[in-house]
Amino acid sequence: MQEYSDDNPIVCAKFSSIRFEIYVAAERSIKVWDARTGKPVRVMKNVLDADITCMELDTYHRKIIVGSH
Repeated sequence: MQEYSDDNPIVCAKFSSIRFEIYVAAERSIKVWDARTGKPVRVMKNVLDADITCMELDTYHRKIIVGSH
């Protein structure tokens, strides 16, 4: 469970009403949580070479678009 917690501030959080998931971006990783159960689903580490500064979901909530400085 250690990989699901962060000491650093959350940059962005998004809720998918289609997939019922919560996406939380901090530093260079995105954590995905099941909104129904509150349990972690997966962690995507080192998504970018720099810290994530923004995040958005596509129209169908199938893709996560991230950006950095």
